[in-house]
Amino acid sequence: MKFELQAYSLPEAPKFNYEEMKAAVEKKMEDYRGLVYTDETIKDAKADRAELNSLKKQLNDERIRLGREWDKPFGVFKGQVDEIIGIIDAPVKLIDRQIKDYEKREKEIKKQQIENYFNSVNTKYKDWLKIEQFFNEKWLNKSFRLDAVMKEIDQTLDQIKMDLDEINRWPLYVFECAVVYKRTLSMDDARAEKARLIEVEEQKKRAEEKKKQQAQEAAKEAAEQAPEEEAPEAAPAVCIQEPEGIKEDRPVRYWMKFAALLSHDEALSLKGFFETSGIRFERIKED
Repeated sequence: MKFELQAYSLPEAPKFNYEEMKAAVEKKMEDYRGLVYTDETIKDAKADRAELNSLKKQLNDERIRLGREWDKPFGVFKGQVDEIIGIIDAPVKLIDRQIKDYEKREKEIKKQQIENYFNSVNTKYKDWLKIEQFFNEKWLNKSFRLDAVMKEIDQTLDQIKMDLDEINRWPLYVFECAVVYKRTLSMDDARAEKARLIEVEEQKKRAEEKKKQQAQEAAKEAAEQAPEEEAPEAAPAVCIQEPEGIKEDRPVRYWMKFAALLSHDEALSLKGFFETSGIRFERIKED
């Protein structure tokens, strides 16, 4: 089956007095350049326009008529070619469908081989790592050898190990960043998560510091505005000698009962002084 185009001659282009007409039109157009019509000569302007449009229409109508005549023989040829192509298309589509089905089965077989290899080497991360996370469609191309696919899988697993080792060396947010990495397999995403968590912690610290400062300022302002409290009448000091049996090298000490008007911080300071000085003290229960 071979397409053989028989000898043919193209129709001769229609001829007309092209040069003569072109020269005449150009000369006539010179008369219109810079021409200004007045109110009295407006009828002449309309007549000139009608004459020129009539000439344009005559030329264009003839071009269209001859174009149709010119296209008729080619239309016959085009229709014959399209008819034969239509006959060929039916088996081509059938064959093409079978070829695509075959190629699809080949890809499915190769994909299963790739998954089997991945499952055999992915022993460390099998709980969370799936091949779909980094599967490359180009691996299924016939030009991409299976051993080259295996090599890329090995390289990917090595890279994942190095990335997780680096994350585990980070001082903060190891677990959270590892979760992000395991989801995206991107160190950029893991670093972004670490930066985000650090910023959140910094914001929290700044907020707590601001809150503490505001509380201190409010307490100070309240203390300055509140009237001074009258100090309660001091309880009479009562001196009670420490029980006998004290070592002779220790100074004689007495129990002394007293009351003091103290803030919480001042009470803690007094308690610390007693403790560092070795002074025994007991709380006096109110009656």
